[in-house]
Amino acid sequence: MLRKNGQTMVEMLVAVAIVVLVLVAVVSRVVAAVASANFARNQALSTRFSQEGLEWARSQRDSLGWAGFSPYVSSSPTYCVPDLTQGIGSLTSGSCLTTATIPGTIFLREVRFIYVAPGGQEPYTDIISTVSWRDRVGWHRSTLATRLTRWSTQ
Repeated sequence: MLRKNGQTMVEMLVAVAIVVLVLVAVVSRVVAAVASANFARNQALSTRFSQEGLEWARSQRDSLGWAGFSPYVSSSPTYCVPDLTQGIGSLTSGSCLTTATIPGTIFLREVRFIYVAPGGQEPYTDIISTVSWRDRVGWHRSTLATRLTRWSTQ
């Protein structure tokens, strides 16, 4: 009889161990799925914020005209643009500090201007909008680019 009880105890321990392993596997899958969903959400948001950076640059060119816009971009600066209500004239060139996030988010937005004035041709400015964020894995970024030209005689 003792032998039978001992076997029952071992069987019970094996069954508990299997149940624990299954639970650990399920929990780890759930954690991985949540992390993946968070990354996808952050990637989508960062792409949207990067697009907003390009639109902000375009609106600065449109509101100032090319003559008013080009002095701010002719040195090919990078601006930290957490708040899209700021005009380019109120910004100081330089990369974002880690505390200069887009309000209410974890994202940093930098807009880089690359001014090109080829000989004998109209100048243009390449715009690179980069939004970055940090999570438990490390730093990530979303980058979009466009080219602005002097389309108006302003």
